[in-house]
Amino acid sequence: MNWSERIRPTTVSEIAGNKSFVNDFESWIETGDYPAALLLVGPPGTGKTSAGNAIVHTMLGEWNNEMNVLWTNASDDRGISYLRENIKTFARLSGIGVSRKIIFLDEADGLTSSSQDALRGIMEKYAAKVLFILTANYADKIRPAIKSRCTVYTFRRVSAEHGASHLTR
Repeated sequence: MNWSERIRPTTVSEIAGNKSFVNDFESWIETGDYPAALLLVGPPGTGKTSAGNAIVHTMLGEWNNEMNVLWTNASDDRGISYLRENIKTFARLSGIGVSRKIIFLDEADGLTSSSQDALRGIMEKYAAKVLFILTANYADKIRPAIKSRCTVYTFRRVSAEHGASHLTR
């Protein structure tokens, strides 16, 4: 495992910066009530994927496995056929040991318009069974119909002080 993967956050306390997101994440842990969908937006290297990783680890705990998490790079798997064959099929099946599974679409701003339209329908239908986590570098590339179904957080670069604190850990 490379160094950056080894220090990637797996808990809310390990997330550097992005205080608004961290505060809300702490309340989700306390109540067990996670949003239907999340859209984490910001420039590369601001912690969006790491924050999503921490949600996966925290929410699923010992049940964090390929039966309960579908993690995909949406800029690679961006076509409508992938959404219909993989995302929809995964969302339809119940989780094992959990009440909600997670579909993580990293770089969702790479999805085609037709794929985003199809994703909107999947998100509506399976929101009770699946937490959708989307990350994007560019918010304007995500269709309003998707944004309206998500709790949106804008991630900013971590200050040198917060970054140093994280690295010291």
